[in-house]
Amino acid sequence: LMIILISSALVLISRKLLLDPLAALLGASRKVAAGDFSCRVEEGAEGELGDLSREFNRMAGKLKEITVSRDEMAVEVEQRRLAEAALSSSEKRFRGMVNLSPFGIYYYILQDGGRLVLAEANATADTLLGIDHRAIIGKTIEEAFPGLAATEVPELYRAIAGDGRPEKRFEMDSDLFGVPRTYAVIAFNSGPMSVTVMFQDITAEKDAKLK
Repeated sequence: LMIILISSALVLISRKLLLDPLAALLGASRKVAAGDFSCRVEEGAEGELGDLSREFNRMAGKLKEITVSRDEMAVEVEQRRLAEAALSSSEKRFRGMVNLSPFGIYYYILQDGGRLVLAEANATADTLLGIDHRAIIGKTIEEAFPGLAATEVPELYRAIAGDGRPEKRFEMDSDLFGVPRTYAVIAFNSGPMSVTVMFQDITAEKDAKLK
């Protein structure tokens, strides 16, 4: 009888000190594996089992942090994707409006060394001047329009792009492509080191006034 009692007591003690904590760890491990990173186990035990319990809780907490960070990152990535899509859509609409503008539009960028480079031109500019501007995109203003090199126009545009001077409105007589024309021009700063130039052919209107 005494042996039975002692055996029973040892079983109870083993269960209390070893089997129950191990069962709890096993159950918690299964919950964590299923995605429940908030699951924790008691850390009251001493020795190797207690160390194991504390290590389990620490790792579960770390997994939760990583998962939250991953989820936040996923949300951020999705938000960025949506923002980029919206920006791309807005840019397409803007470019469509620019190309439908009755004004020819140039966009110049002021680079190191004072190089004023033609970065963009709209479809109306092609129509007004009768050229395909794709052939001169990326060239300096003097390279793209040699006839302007001896005028004050390039320096005026550089000053507007670099110093942020107020917009300038003027009329310009030009025969850049062999046909004398008069253009109404508006040049204004459109961002750091850039200038936008809008122009319209007013030759007919001017000729009508002279008659």
